[in-house]
Amino acid sequence: MTVGWDLFSLKDKVALVTGAGSGIGKGISLGFARAGADVALADINPEALDVIGSEVRKIGCRALTAVTDVTKSEPVAHLVRQTLEKLGGINVLANVVGGLSIEQRGPALELSEDSWDSVIRLNLKSVFLLSTAVARAMMSQNTKGSIINIGSIAGLTPYPGAPHYGVAKAGVMHLTKSLAAGWGAIGIRVNAIAPGAVDTSLFRQAEAFFHVDREKLIEKIPLGRLGLPEDIAAAAVFLASDASAYVTGQTMIVNGGLEYFG
Repeated sequence: MTVGWDLFSLKDKVALVTGAGSGIGKGISLGFARAGADVALADINPEALDVIGSEVRKIGCRALTAVTDVTKSEPVAHLVRQTLEKLGGINVLANVVGGLSIEQRGPALELSEDSWDSVIRLNLKSVFLLSTAVARAMMSQNTKGSIINIGSIAGLTPYPGAPHYGVAKAGVMHLTKSLAAGWGAIGIRVNAIAPGAVDTSLFRQAEAFFHVDREKLIEKIPLGRLGLPEDIAAAAVFLASDASAYVTGQTMIVNGGLEYFG
């Protein structure tokens, strides 16, 4: 089989991205648009959505912006209906929304029940809700598709500074395998990306709060730099495109060689 570069194109596809207003989500949204996809952009920050929506349109693709709480089933169902009505379908879903606040970090003995529930809800429950809603939409339209979940290397190694976050991301990657095994027969591929240290605003906030020595961290990274949202976007475009047509149930580690940054 000869692989042509057109297999990496997302032309005539519709992608839905959560957490699209900043960081990795914004990078993936722009990456999808540059590859030719129209993009439904979901976030809780309306101002950030206005900015990314404008950037996607400047590239020449359609953009739908939707302020959405993706931890609840009703807003998720509305988001999917909006995308189908306004953009005509869904071929790709990128579950990017996630993370945790400074206040939610801490060792297990210091975590509150509310903190545990909140982090699991945002990072894991949202992936389940969006994936199942989008899979139903794909099935109803008889559309083959690709679902991409953002995990973390924190889900692959012990993460004592925020065990609930590590557990949530490990859950994302296990859910990825489970959904891939169940949905392969109906033409829906499900994969994950596990980023390492990526230079986003949230990373910089944690870096400042915890007095992280950036140079020492970079010394641990074999490629000698922090990741960029564009690095994750490139992996996402591959997993969204027909170039990865025989890839499902996998977690692609994009970390510059960094094994652990807890």
